[in-house]
Amino acid sequence: MVRNVSKNRFLRAQLYAVQSGTLFVVEQEVGLQNAFACCVRGFCRNIFAAVRIQLGNFDLLKCRISEIFEKPRQPDFTPGQSKASEIAFSVGLSHDEHLDKNAKVVYDTVFTNIGGGYDSATGIFTCPQAGIYEFQFHALSHSSSNMWLELHHNFQYVASIWGHVDNDYAAAGNSVILRLAKSDQVFITTGDKTDLYGQPDEVYGTFSGYLISSIYEEFPVVG
Repeated sequence: MVRNVSKNRFLRAQLYAVQSGTLFVVEQEVGLQNAFACCVRGFCRNIFAAVRIQLGNFDLLKCRISEIFEKPRQPDFTPGQSKASEIAFSVGLSHDEHLDKNAKVVYDTVFTNIGGGYDSATGIFTCPQAGIYEFQFHALSHSSSNMWLELHHNFQYVASIWGHVDNDYAAAGNSVILRLAKSDQVFITTGDKTDLYGQPDEVYGTFSGYLISSIYEEFPVVG
């Protein structure tokens, strides 16, 4: 009887030991699972943070690219100009001119020549920058004489003025707006024999032009 009781106690002790060990192992496994879950959560948080940073950088890059491509292209201009948008000239005739047909009018008095486009030696305005320009020209004929002037753009007729009054002077004027490319030329020439009146203190004949708006020129690629 005593042996049976001792044996039973021994078996219960072994069973308790086995149960305790199993419980310890289970607790260890649960602890490892929790630790692994914490690591996974931390890793995911780092990944999400990195993705948010990259997305923010991508948005910034898109904004930079948009600014580059949407920014208006600045047109070229002659070195030495104060600003690309400041181009204007105004000149006058301070002496009499008796001109044959197809003769250029060379205006000798320069009131202003911002951008350096007008050449007082030839009477030609050479466009220093592509854009939209306005031009005006006026003249006064001698008494009982004819006056016929034409504005030309690269040797192409654009507009004209004409005047004649018997026993009196005739005055006329005109204006145009043209689109010019860089290095285009604009000048005044005669349509027929013309007598223009002008004196140092009586300047009636004038030729003026100025840039209204710059435009960007694109040239075709050759080759």
